Amino acid sequence: MQIVEPQKVYPVIVIGSGAAGGMAAWNLTRKGVEVVLLDAGDKFDRSKFWTHVRPWEARVRLSKGDHPPQFFLDTKEQPYLTPDGQPFELIRVWGHGGKTNVWGRVSLRYSEMDFKAAGRDGWEINWPISYADVAPYYDQVEQMIGVCGGTDDSEVLPGSKFLQPPPRPRCGENLLRRAAAQKGIPMVAGRRANMTRATRGFPPCHYCGKCGSGCDTASFFCAADHLLPFAMQTGRLELRSNSVAARILVDDRGLARGVQYFDRKTGQEREVLGKVVVLGASCVDSTRILLNSKSERYPNGIGNGSDVIGRYLCEQIRIHVKGFLPDLYGQPWQNDRGIGGEHVYMPRFNHRPGFKRDYLRGWGAQFWNTGCSSDGVNHFASALPGFGVSLKKDIKRRFPAWFEFHPFGEVLPYAHNR
Repeated sequence: MQIVEPQKVYPVIVIGSGAAGGMAAWNLTRKGVEVVLLDAGDKFDRSKFWTHVRPWEARVRLSKGDHPPQFFLDTKEQPYLTPDGQPFELIRVWGHGGKTNVWGRVSLRYSEMDFKAAGRDGWEINWPISYADVAPYYDQVEQMIGVCGGTDDSEVLPGSKFLQPPPRPRCGENLLRRAAAQKGIPMVAGRRANMTRATRGFPPCHYCGKCGSGCDTASFFCAADHLLPFAMQTGRLELRSNSVAARILVDDRGLARGVQYFDRKTGQEREVLGKVVVLGASCVDSTRILLNSKSERYPNGIGNGSDVIGRYLCEQIRIHVKGFLPDLYGQPWQNDRGIGGEHVYMPRFNHRPGFKRDYLRGWGAQFWNTGCSSDGVNHFASALPGFGVSLKKDIKRRFPAWFEFHPFGEVLPYAHNR
């Protein structure tokens, strides 16, 4: 049964509460606009995060029926299909803040080289904006979300004067940095939205290194902590949880007039009316909503008269290289865990003279678990021979030498990729 609510017409309806929807709701409400926000999930309880739960403690908790918050949407609840032989892992977080609850926090600026790449290599078309157009907004966002990093500036990675101090490089990262320099490859301080000093009332990162489990001190940027509470304080935000947007409704002129959504708990169909609809429900779900929004005026979905919506899907390609730094075998372990992720970053360099490149565009690289962390031990310990004391000694000898090299490459847009 469809429930049509009293005919209140909101100035703005925002779909999604993550990086896009949450930022839109906060900016609109602080500027005096009344907003109703639809989120497909509920609020995650930070007090129940397993950020500091040790592996052996986790086993005990699980045996007693205790479980950490389920950030990622279970595909059994919302299944999706992929072509035979072409699997695709769709990561969805239905809950306040969306994927900002568990994102990697890497916050790199696009450069003019990125925006105008097509003009140089002829693949597809340039962005309709330039770096100069968005630079002032990078400045604002970096200050707001608390990005740490260095003062490095280059043609592939523009610098910023608003970054918070970076954590010092780990021992292994210093070795990698020196080796890269000998090859003429630059490495700079990593840029992540982990606060290294108190910001807007939030404490700095305490270097536990378990950001993927959620942050119980809200020391990395999450829309649920850093945007939505401040929007609520204005008194101009109505947040509707467990509201799964299905399609955008349009009037006779083809303009948005509201949103049809479903109550996730009861399955009831509902409608909410508004003068403006802001769609910020993540890449794939936003596309789904547009394609589902069919009408007499838009038989193929809103904005899809050219059959482009849903095409040109661009993920990123990542390669995992894991191993040991021989110079660190048997060295005393240094407590330099720091933030979750790398403290140094290797920007794109293959465009420079002297570097061979037989492909378009470029790649940058991150270094994880260098030094090492319990996550690194999980990767190599089970493959070692031995048992008991000898095994422990071998693990301890290798522990400081572990490193991971993760290049991230650009995926080109193809119309058939949908």
